[in-house]
Amino acid sequence: MFLYVRALSALGRIPLVTVAASINAGANLILDWIMTSIYGLIGIGLATSITYLVVALFLAVYFDKLTSESALCIKSKDHVV
Repeated sequence: MFLYVRALSALGRIPLVTVAASINAGANLILDWIMTSIYGLIGIGLATSITYLVVALFLAVYFDKLTSESALCIKSKDHVV
């Protein structure tokens, strides 16, 4: 996830990184509360892992979409020239 955050920041997508961090914090708090009552301390670790995975997938999908769009723009410019 760290690499996606760095890459998206370099591409100027800081608001997206902020949204992802907010989703991460909110989902982690909610899952911690739910899973602690069910599994105890192990639930906190599970909630953190699940939240990390979801946010990492969100950033990976968005990064892939962003880079494939820019690759299409580069290819179309190559064909025009």
